[in-house]
Amino acid sequence: MKTPGPTGTPLLGCLREYRGDLLAFITRCAREHGDFVPVRVVFHRGFLISDPALIGEVLTSRHEDFRKVFMLRNNKLFLGDGLLTSERESWREKRRLAQPAFHSDRMPAYATVMVDEAQRIADNWRSGGVRDVQQEMMKLTLRAVVRCLFDDEAEVDVAAIARHIEVVQRRMHERTRAIIPLPDSVLTPRNMALRRAISELDRIVNGFILASRAASGHRRGLLPQLMNATEDGRRLSDAELRDEAMTMFFAGHETTALALSWSWYLLAQHPAEAEIVHRELDDVLGGRPPTLDDLARLPATERAVKEAMRLYPPIFAFGRDAVRDTNVGGHPVPAGSSAMIAPWVIHRDPRLYPDPASFRPARWTHEFERQLPRFAYIPFGAGSRMCIGKVFAMTEAVLVLATLAQQYQPSLVPGHPVELWPTFSLRSKHGIAMTIDRRTAAVARPVARGGTP
Repeated sequence: MKTPGPTGTPLLGCLREYRGDLLAFITRCAREHGDFVPVRVVFHRGFLISDPALIGEVLTSRHEDFRKVFMLRNNKLFLGDGLLTSERESWREKRRLAQPAFHSDRMPAYATVMVDEAQRIADNWRSGGVRDVQQEMMKLTLRAVVRCLFDDEAEVDVAAIARHIEVVQRRMHERTRAIIPLPDSVLTPRNMALRRAISELDRIVNGFILASRAASGHRRGLLPQLMNATEDGRRLSDAELRDEAMTMFFAGHETTALALSWSWYLLAQHPAEAEIVHRELDDVLGGRPPTLDDLARLPATERAVKEAMRLYPPIFAFGRDAVRDTNVGGHPVPAGSSAMIAPWVIHRDPRLYPDPASFRPARWTHEFERQLPRFAYIPFGAGSRMCIGKVFAMTEAVLVLATLAQQYQPSLVPGHPVELWPTFSLRSKHGIAMTIDRRTAAVARPVARGGTP
């Protein structure tokens, strides 16, 4: 069965479109060619899949026919064999070992850290000042994940970690655009810079592993939790702990930071929606810091975050590589080809979301979510490999937005370009410059810092 799709050029296929406006290209593919679209980029064959039912096949009923996409496997120098890159039984064992670290009984301590870091940012903001909220949210969530990972008492150079992670992420982005990505073993200047950055991150992480071992169980945080977890008497080795820490650095802060950044961007453009959030925060919190117990009483704040992640999903696309000849919805998928799943496309499908381009947080009622097809909203992935930190990330996004939005009302700086930049995640290429104005409706009382995870 032949399925029509974009032809591109005989030699390069759709390389020009892929390296140009990628978001526009995949949207056009789905709208013009349907829910299963073959796309060739040079020698590589892929299929853009946009039907929730077909996505379910890839991620659930036929998941054994697929593995993580090549671009993630090609970055094992940084990510190692952690939850993001491991496969089959290795992944299942690591998932079981890691699960207790994200148990609900740990969330109150993590929530204290999240609010503490949000208040740290609030204390540094000045009314009328201009800030890049994307960069501010990156700093906030990185500090939070470092504290939750290593524990509150750890002495951590967060700025150095941020610099090294930025080097890694830029190198990963360059590889996604390369016709033939060079392996890490090729000592180009960029690969050597990558190795230096990873070496410094290794030094930091291995230092904390040694310190946690020496503390004999007295340290708290995600890393000691992982260190103490057992599965049939087996514990994670130091090398495995290192890989999970790197995965949490990479996946544990950027997605939440971007969810918050795009929430600020959208609320600034929709004052009526912002007013609904502010009124809820004033009524529920009255100027005090939020706690984990407040989450159920902040539905408007949560809906704003959900809607921002619908319109601007931090992970705008992800893929699976076929390990054997298979089919999806009756369409043949040869071994070695890739299934591409794009939340950016699915979340803006008018068949699933009325008025899909509009920012409408109120759409997220219980009734709407119940009737939405499974796999129609997948900002954290889906299936057995859904992000293990989903609850952690959503809790952080809502608590941080609640802490800051009750004190400040940022507005977009006129003329500053907000250009979508789909790297591994969906950033704004030039940041999101905003004027930070203090609200007068509710003035938050000072927060005592120092909660421990």
